[in-house]
Amino acid sequence: AFTHYSANTSTEPTAHLREHRCLIIRGKVLLKIQHEHYAISAGEWFHIPANTVHQLEFSQATSLIEFWLDEPASLAA
Repeated sequence: AFTHYSANTSTEPTAHLREHRCLIIRGKVLLKIQHEHYAISAGEWFHIPANTVHQLEFSQATSLIEFWLDEPASLAA
């Protein structure tokens, strides 16, 4: 999924049933995950494991591509 975030915004702390990887296309993000903070810029990837609480902060307009991996157990056949 292609996603765009406006400058000076953030997501609420959340966790997802599926892991996902993101490629920053433009801008930068501060990833807060498991009490660690990572500054990630355009051209870089980040990974969020399934069921891991995380939060994203955007100091500038940022575009990214999200790749959702593995079906959650509740959807598996």
